Amino acid sequence: MERKKGLRDMVVVAILLLASIFLFEKCKEYIYAVTNLSYHVQGEFDLPLLTWQHITMSFWSCLLSIIIGMVLGIFSLTRLGSEFRPIIEKMVAASQALPTIGLLAILIPILGFGLLPGIIVLVICGTMPIVFSTITGIENVPEQMIEIGKGLGMTKGEVLLKIQLPLAFPVILSGLRTSSIIIIGSATLTAITGAGGLGLPIFRAGFRGFDPIMLIEGAIPVTLLAMLVDKVFAYCEIRFKTRFEG
Repeated sequence: MERKKGLRDMVVVAILLLASIFLFEKCKEYIYAVTNLSYHVQGEFDLPLLTWQHITMSFWSCLLSIIIGMVLGIFSLTRLGSEFRPIIEKMVAASQALPTIGLLAILIPILGFGLLPGIIVLVICGTMPIVFSTITGIENVPEQMIEIGKGLGMTKGEVLLKIQLPLAFPVILSGLRTSSIIIIGSATLTAITGAGGLGLPIFRAGFRGFDPIMLIEGAIPVTLLAMLVDKVFAYCEIRFKTRFEG
């Protein structure tokens, strides 16, 4: 029952997302007429293209965050890495305190405009939840399970890959879920670097052009995209929990 509800929620949000991408432009003229507003910015935005740019940018940022976050989390639990664990935890925690706009303001003069500074900032924003969820998940694996693995002749690497990571996966998955939502939301700000995405109508037309309709045109797909990813992760958690308990 819970799985069916999760699947239904995913489908509903996906339909709303597609409608906001492909139908909003057709309804915009009517919305302007009803609200008695007029265009402040010349030109139209290609929402399907901007959405694809947003998804692509978020995907690569999430992938890099997963790799870096899990490597740092696992390394901090090793004998060598335990000395660096306080530094790693403080650094990734501090990254969340830094404003995204501030990071972009630092990187743009160094790296210039384009996709690269945006990706770097998104990776910084998304790494912290993965680091902490990896550490928490692995640390909470029962010691008996690790001893059983060692008793079967497994090496430390085999214990990690075959016992610790699979058992820690639900906790790590929750970190991935949080990280992906943070990245999708923060990706709107990378429009100021020229990286594209759904932040373009929000900043160029919504804020600079004082056009609330154009702001909504970008904000609704971003919100629905974040909701869809959240529903997908929630469904995966339900599937994993059902399979694990079964």
